[in-house]
Amino acid sequence: MRIEARRDHLLFDGDCGVCSWAAEVAKRMDHGRGFIIEPYQTFDETELARFGINYEKCSRALQVITRNGRVYAGAFGVNYFLWRRVPWSLAVLFIYAIPPLLL
Repeated sequence: MRIEARRDHLLFDGDCGVCSWAAEVAKRMDHGRGFIIEPYQTFDETELARFGINYEKCSRALQVITRNGRVYAGAFGVNYFLWRRVPWSLAVLFIYAIPPLLL
């Protein structure tokens, strides 16, 4: 599988039950409109290397590759995903507007 240009991708660990469950929730939230949500294992590691990530990084945290080729990992990836979904974007804005909540 290849990373499609001009599409946001959310990559998760397909071997992790919790990750797979969370990915299903994300798919329902997205309705197939904005993100390609797939296990990182469906992509060749050389394909991921174009974005500076590899299987090791993907196994430690979810990865979001934006339509512009930027990569966000872990909580920052979750925030990017939520930022692109209304009304969840308001929650992300609230969290970043009040710095103590970032702790």
